[in-house]
Amino acid sequence: MIQAPVSAQPELATPTDDPDRDPAGAKRAGDYVLVRRIGSGGMGEVWLGRHVLSGSLGAVKRIGRAGQRTAIVGAYFAREGRAITRLDHPHIVPLIDIGADYLVTAFVDGGDLARRLQTPIAPAAALHLARQIADALVHAHDRGVVHRDVKPSNVLVDRRGNAYLTDFGLAALVDDPDDPRPGAGTPLFMAPEQRRGEPAGPAADQYALGRTLLEMLIGGRVPLDRESALAELPAGLPDPLRALLERATAARAEDRFPSMRALADALAAIVADHATPPRRLAPILRDPDAFRWAAGAHAVVDVGPDVSRADYRLRDLVAAGLLPRDDVDEVLDRAGLADIGFAAWGDRGRLGALTAADALTRATDVVILLHGFGHTREAWGSLARAVCRDNAQALVLAPDVHGFGETRFRRTPTIAQASMVGLARAVDDWRRLLGVATIPTALVGHSMCGLALLTIDDDGAGLRVARIAVTPTLASHDPALCRRFRNQARLAATIGRIAPLRRWFIRRSATRVEQNRHLVPEAARLMAEEIARMPGGVLHRVARAIGDAPPRLGRQSRVAVVVAVDDPLMDFAALDRAIADVGIAPEHVHRFPDGGHHPHVESAAHPEWSARNGLDLARVIDAMLVSAAEAPVLDGDSPVGLDSTVQLHTTVAGSSDSV
Repeated sequence: MIQAPVSAQPELATPTDDPDRDPAGAKRAGDYVLVRRIGSGGMGEVWLGRHVLSGSLGAVKRIGRAGQRTAIVGAYFAREGRAITRLDHPHIVPLIDIGADYLVTAFVDGGDLARRLQTPIAPAAALHLARQIADALVHAHDRGVVHRDVKPSNVLVDRRGNAYLTDFGLAALVDDPDDPRPGAGTPLFMAPEQRRGEPAGPAADQYALGRTLLEMLIGGRVPLDRESALAELPAGLPDPLRALLERATAARAEDRFPSMRALADALAAIVADHATPPRRLAPILRDPDAFRWAAGAHAVVDVGPDVSRADYRLRDLVAAGLLPRDDVDEVLDRAGLADIGFAAWGDRGRLGALTAADALTRATDVVILLHGFGHTREAWGSLARAVCRDNAQALVLAPDVHGFGETRFRRTPTIAQASMVGLARAVDDWRRLLGVATIPTALVGHSMCGLALLTIDDDGAGLRVARIAVTPTLASHDPALCRRFRNQARLAATIGRIAPLRRWFIRRSATRVEQNRHLVPEAARLMAEEIARMPGGVLHRVARAIGDAPPRLGRQSRVAVVVAVDDPLMDFAALDRAIADVGIAPEHVHRFPDGGHHPHVESAAHPEWSARNGLDLARVIDAMLVSAAEAPVLDGDSPVGLDSTVQLHTTVAGSSDSV
């Protein structure tokens, strides 16, 4: 079997960062600048790091604030370093560097198996991963290391579908009896003898790998009871595979395979090429009553093998009796809108039909995509599908906003309604109206909406909410850009009164302005038509609102900024001022090598740019959902939004299934 090495290539999201540059204020661990956080747990945080000299990437594990409170965490940290230094295997993430409160391993370009399990895994692929982990455990056992915490979240899967065993923090070393917590582990994956507090030997890793393979074959969390778990295996699996799982998960250690090598050999002999992936709906996580509106879609279409799209309008939902008229009227009146149109994307294999309320109850994450000036929700179709592909339990929502698409202003908006703060507030009101405000959420705003997201602070955005500003229009910090939008506002106020002249001028200029030069002709045409149909008074008020955006509001820790280095609207000195002004961590600023002002929209000259940028944006979204999920919900799971004065107190999230 050919075994792929751990990826040592730079992650695409940060390829243009100068490897010799240490960004001002960026956090460091030894010789690694921390680029962005990619995970966290009870013992600390994991960051993507970049070596200050070579530019190579690594995964930097640091003892977090919560972890520093206990000496036992330091003991685990030191034990993990001692364990990994003994190992050298292509499917064990290698140790690169170690310090007093950090260690650096190779960066695997992918996610963990727990996240991967949100999308069905074919039995042949599950066996492939299990064989690689079994071989890694054979190597570890031969060198006196018992992992003791084999589970999906401790298995990384790269973009090529190869597995890597990681997190040896609970490892037992046969020649080191000084174990800080002999009964530690994850209950659902701990062998019976381990749960009883007895010493965990190689047979315990065998049991945990068997449970991990069960989850891959079944498609998610399985019961602790062995017989109940085995009963959930889908039909059509080879008999030798069922027999292997029964033996590997036997209650008594002596009834399992005599060694991990014997289990690995048995796995290698099984063929499951013709078995189909499991089709298993995700579990119900919340009351479906708040999501009755899901049944009111006016259009539903399949946009991929497993992904569906449903389209909605608030007024339709009121007419169907699926949303309260008074609540909808209040939201629309406050924003000055006649209606709000929006789309939802989701994996029907994991969430079920989008038009059923249960789909919303199964979603673990919500990703809300907010388009820029002149666009509509259609600009996000490709990214929405990519997010659903990589995170099958995420629900993606994309509204038309601020007078574009199906979301029209009733009349010329007031200054407050047209403002960027007003835009952010309208989005917040809309998502609370839909009942999704308590679900971990990533708000992704492009251009104008990126600026709108930066006008609110962490408390204003709400708990369990992270924000990603994609090529934000930084008129708040760029005087030249501010003057440009104010001039456009004055122009709209003059020629905007003459509709034919306004439409001719917009259509002519939309294809000539530098920020649109990357777009395919059809996208540029649609953008011009969308702006041209907007009344001159509305154009004047919105353009002036962008130019008058407030320069600062509070501190922003759960925020990432994505910029393209060739964006003609971006003054990078203004970007640095904005980052410093609102407190965005330098490691949360991601520079794409190209894509102009529209990195997520198809490029005319280089269509591969948008495909690559879409993949990278999906990764940034996934990383920021970590921050969103960590924020606790206070006061009985009540949503907190722009009108709340609740003070946020963040904590490092613990690994909920480990003890």
